Formats: sequence, structure tokens, C-alpha cells
Amino acid sequence: RFADLGEAEGVLLLRELEAEESEFFEAVRVATITGFLANPEYGGNAGKAGWKVLGFEDRFVWTAPFGWYDANP
Repeated sequence: RFADLGEAEGVLLLRELEAEESEFFEAVRVATITGFLANPEYGGNAGKAGWKVLGFEDRFVWTAPFGWYDANP
């Protein structure tokens, strides 16, 4: 199991899979990124960490001005 590998062994395995352009590695990479950025309601993005990294404001109501382009009439 991957979880049973040490840190160095895990990194080595991931680098080998990436170098081989493994379909498995690509699928896991995409799923990881998707989970990191998903709405937490769907089970990913624990603690909204992905949104914090991006600087995404977790608001569901937006009011003008929306940005620099309409801040000054």
C-alpha cells in the first residue's frame, strides 16, 4: 500500500509514475486537484484549504462593485 511507504519511497514511486506518463498517475493527479478545489459540500477541499490558497472569497451573495472594472462609475 502507498500509505505504508516511507516519505522517500513514496516520492520515488510518484516520480517514476509521472515519468512513465502513467494513465493511473494522471487520473490520481486530476482527482487530487479536483478534490482540493471542490465545494466542501461534496466531500473535498477540507477546511476550504484549496479556496484559501487561491484567495477565493467564500461568499454566496455578491454586490457591486465586483472589481476594478466597475468600482468607479
